[in-house]
Amino acid sequence: MASTTTHPFSVVIVTGASKGIGREIALRLADDGFDMTINSRNAEELELVAQEIRKKGRKALCYVGDVSAQSTVAGMVEKTVLEYGKLDVVRAF
Repeated sequence: MASTTTHPFSVVIVTGASKGIGREIALRLADDGFDMTINSRNAEELELVAQEIRKKGRKALCYVGDVSAQSTVAGMVEKTVLEYGKLDVVRAF
């Protein structure tokens, strides 16, 4: 689905993205034209969501880890900025 939303942002991090509301938000943001880093503690489930995002024509970078650890969050932000050149929005679930 092509984005019909106009917004000044294009890169987002979504945590808890392997299932539930985090997954649904990630897929909706892909529909809205966002590229993203998605996070979960489950690599296999996360990769399935990434494949769905890529099928929508958006970029998806998987970052596996527990966001209760400061080093995980710092690494995820750093990798996102290195990959996309910026970070506009963080959505945590």
